Amino acid sequence: MRLLYSWAIGRDMLAHNPCQGVAKIHKTKEGYRAWSQEEVGRFLEVCSEDEWLTFSFALYTAQRPGDLINLTWFQVRDGTIRLRQSKTGEDMVIGIHPTLQAALDACPVRDGHILRKPLGGAYTNSNELSRTWWRWMKRHGL
Repeated sequence: MRLLYSWAIGRDMLAHNPCQGVAKIHKTKEGYRAWSQEEVGRFLEVCSEDEWLTFSFALYTAQRPGDLINLTWFQVRDGTIRLRQSKTGEDMVIGIHPTLQAALDACPVRDGHILRKPLGGAYTNSNELSRTWWRWMKRHGL
């Protein structure tokens, strides 16, 4: 409503905006539900190497999907991952958890990006990674 009144004011159809000063109603989203220990265990029993690597990066770096898909082998050095967050622009140095290190050690070093699409090649956007992740979860009944 506020935008509609502002539009009308800009065209000299109204003198003032009756919605001016009215607080916006913010709806909170439920967000994602955390997995139970049983669900994590079930995933770990059935996941592929690519799924394990993606899961490990998400869990042990706490980075957004857009930052995960941009990680390259060059950024992994001396027990750390160095990156600049795309959303905040903040430079990060993240210590590599031993479990993530084990996943990295098991992954073949390829040119370019660490996380790859199931059929090869880099993800082009975070939605691709999210869609792939949800397909994996559906396949595993999670």
